[in-house]
Amino acid sequence: MAVVSHDNKFIFIHIPKTAGTSLNEALTKEPAVTPQKLGRKLRYLPTLLNPKEPTSPKLITPPIEKHAKALNIKQTLGKKLWGNYFTFTFVRNPWDMMVSSYKWWLQKAHMWPHLQQDICRIQHMKGFREFLQSPYGAKMINEQQGSIMDWITDEDDRIIVDYIGKFESLEQDFSQICKIINMPKLTLPHSNVTNREDYRKYYDDQTREWVAKRFSRTVKQFNYSF
Repeated sequence: MAVVSHDNKFIFIHIPKTAGTSLNEALTKEPAVTPQKLGRKLRYLPTLLNPKEPTSPKLITPPIEKHAKALNIKQTLGKKLWGNYFTFTFVRNPWDMMVSSYKWWLQKAHMWPHLQQDICRIQHMKGFREFLQSPYGAKMINEQQGSIMDWITDEDDRIIVDYIGKFESLEQDFSQICKIINMPKLTLPHSNVTNREDYRKYYDDQTREWVAKRFSRTVKQFNYSF
C-alpha cells in the first residue's frame, strides 16, 4: 500500500524501481506512519484491534495500491487532504531504470505467482533488446503500466507532487525530506536490489534512442543523460 501519514501529514508516491521499497520500509518503521489498508471512504472508526484498550477514534483511509499514481491518490483521498499534506516521490535515470526493470523480471518477479506467464515470456526473449521492443519495455516499468511522468502529473499533464528527489542522490534528498516532514533522519535499507552490471553495457545506439524517445519528457524535465 502507499504510505500515508496523518500524524506527519505526508504522502509518499512509489514509482517502481526508484528505491521505493527501501523508502517504504524506512518510513513505516516509525509508529506514526502506516501503509493504509482499510475502508472505502475517509471516516473515523473505533479501534477494535485490541479489546483491552479503550476505543478511540482512528482515521481509516481507503486502500491505496502500492504503486498508485499521484492523480489516483489525490482522487482517492480528496483534494483537501491532498492539498494539506506534503507529497513526495523519487525518479531515476530512465536508461538505468529499464535495465533494473528487466533484471527485476528475471530475478525478483517470481515472488508473485500471478506474474508467472509474463515471466515465462520474458525468459524466452533473446535479451534486453527484445525486452525493450515488447510491451514490458515499451509501455511498462516492472508490472506497472506507464512512464515516469505518469506518476507525478494530473489530467492536464501538470506536475502535482511537492518534492521530487532523485535516485542518484537518494540519501541526500531523503535527508532533506525527513527534515521537511519533521522526522528523525532514517536509515535506508537496501531492499529489492537486482544483480547487474553498469546499465550502459546493455545498450547500443538504437536501444539507447528507444529509451530516450519513450522517456523524452523525463529526460528533459530532470536533466538526465545517458
